[in-house]
Amino acid sequence: AYLAQTVTKEPFETILPILVLWLTLLYWERPKWWRLLLIALLFTLGVFFRANLFLFLGIAGVAALPMAGGRKVFRVLLVAYGCCLLALVPWFLRNKHVVGRPIWLKDNFYFTIYCGLCKSEPRYLGLVDEKKHFKNLDAPSKPVVIKILRERPLWYAVTVVRRLASILVMPYEWGQTFVPAEYRSFEEFHQNTGKGHFGYLLAHPAYFAAKYFVRLMEIGLCPLS
Repeated sequence: AYLAQTVTKEPFETILPILVLWLTLLYWERPKWWRLLLIALLFTLGVFFRANLFLFLGIAGVAALPMAGGRKVFRVLLVAYGCCLLALVPWFLRNKHVVGRPIWLKDNFYFTIYCGLCKSEPRYLGLVDEKKHFKNLDAPSKPVVIKILRERPLWYAVTVVRRLASILVMPYEWGQTFVPAEYRSFEEFHQNTGKGHFGYLLAHPAYFAAKYFVRLMEIGLCPLS
């Protein structure tokens, strides 16, 4: 009941990119300057809601090249990204003045990668002192991430592909407090016991079933979205 009446940014992260793509298709059919401007404004707003959306329009543009052609795609990308970068300049200067670091979009980029990689490769875990560097975790994380990429490039590439594929089939990873801490994620269960997904199923069938139920709901909602 509380969540149902609470305003969050998550719906806009979905609505804005869909609107941008829809307006882009309309613009390609009937070019109007105001549509192009609206695409740029909504794209910029979406990037401020979720930094990852900065990449989505470029990826969509590349995918649309066979259908729309280079000239149409380039025009939309040029105006949208140009508008977005101009809007980010005040934010960049604000961060440089207030935070003390020139942050364009997202802070702790390398620390996010560090967390994702080191959970799967424990030999690198703990190389960053999070308590000591809690204000800027990017600085100590960056050399660790680069070290992993140089030492294990093939492992990293396989990890990215495996994780993309597992999104559709692996049970949902959640952190709800009603689940005991040691059972909340497969990563923690694996680290504590050394067992895999089948071992988790045998040990905690109810939690396993609940995770799969949530994953199936997400897979069903994706095409409806």
